[in-house]
Amino acid sequence: GSHICREVDRTGSVVTITNTYNETTIPTTTTATTETTTSETTVETTVPSSDTTAPSETTATTTEVTTRVYITAMDVNISKQDIAGAEIDGAVLTITNAPGNSVNFLSAGVTAFQNGLPASGLEVTADKLQFTTVSSSQALIHNLPVGHYVLTETIAPRGYLIAESINFEVRNDGTIWVAGTPEDQMVERIVMQDLADPTVGQAADRSTPVVSRVTIDGTEITSDHYTINSDGTVTIDAEYARVLGVGRHRIEVTMSDGTTRILYITVNSDGSVIQTGESRVSASSMLAVVLIASGGFVFAVRKKKLSEES
Repeated sequence: GSHICREVDRTGSVVTITNTYNETTIPTTTTATTETTTSETTVETTVPSSDTTAPSETTATTTEVTTRVYITAMDVNISKQDIAGAEIDGAVLTITNAPGNSVNFLSAGVTAFQNGLPASGLEVTADKLQFTTVSSSQALIHNLPVGHYVLTETIAPRGYLIAESINFEVRNDGTIWVAGTPEDQMVERIVMQDLADPTVGQAADRSTPVVSRVTIDGTEITSDHYTINSDGTVTIDAEYARVLGVGRHRIEVTMSDGTTRILYITVNSDGSVIQTGESRVSASSMLAVVLIASGGFVFAVRKKKLSEES
């Protein structure tokens, strides 16, 4: 704060004025250094001796003392968010030295906290600090020395894209600056956002095709006439199988990835069913379609490994 002291003589005249100013705002920190500057100004006034009502001479002295505190390390908050601003679970973040910076994180005592406890997955070595984000708390990086650093997302949570790295600086006046275009920006905390990965669902569909359409002799049948098995095979309803009649019937199964699986069924006059099949998915694919039979029909299950088609 600012403090002013006045000294007067017996007549009430001010002879000394002292103004002391201290600037001591310190962010959360562990160590700091101080710098004190003192300046003094003296003003002398001579009064003619013929004036008997005033002292012959008055001297006014002003002294100003300014103390500045420079930090050497401070605490930095890091928030990992989705596009809506919610904290994200499971992102692995790493803080390393920027080019020209040479902080030893381990010997400097740098660490990280979440919810007042050591951060999830915390790992501190000489050249980095690494932790895993949680949705219930930001991360507090404790005792990070003054200098330039890089915040990198090493692993993004499932469903998110890896964010761009952030270059930031801890300054000795207790401020945090994030590198930007066209100029740096002072911030209260560092926020890194992840965008959703639009390919997550598509990748699952490509790796595991599912049945999307079934036709018999060119006519699409509804799903109440067949059951899709967990292994991708199709089971035709027993009652519907009876109406196929004697002869050879073509069953075509269209998958979600656009490929088709073809099965031929021959129903003989004696009620037996002979299945022959081929798959368009690949030359080595195997197709199994189970016909549930009753009465004069028999169970027929056949798997056939195909050779290359011309």
